[in-house]
Amino acid sequence: MFLSFIIAWFACCFMYLCNRKQVVLNNSLPYFPASLIIIFLLFLMINILGREFAYISSLLMGLSLVCCLLPVVTLLSAYKKGYLLMSTTIVSLITFLLTIIER
Repeated sequence: MFLSFIIAWFACCFMYLCNRKQVVLNNSLPYFPASLIIIFLLFLMINILGREFAYISSLLMGLSLVCCLLPVVTLLSAYKKGYLLMSTTIVSLITFLLTIIER
């Protein structure tokens, strides 16, 4: 279940990096390829959550994850370029550890 947090985080990072007003990259990511990656990541997240919960519950949890993480990604990247990379590393490490402990 905790693995879905990483996937949701990366989906939110891609959503942010597609925006023209993002400040992390020099140019924003191309919209169409990035949106395909975002759709794939969200589908994967719902599938992982669907193994633990019912389908409607996993959809609601996925929506709430994206709604909570997208403002966090936006706020973290507004300060310095390194904060988004550092927080991505921290989120990935913590959720990998929680996934290992959960099993």
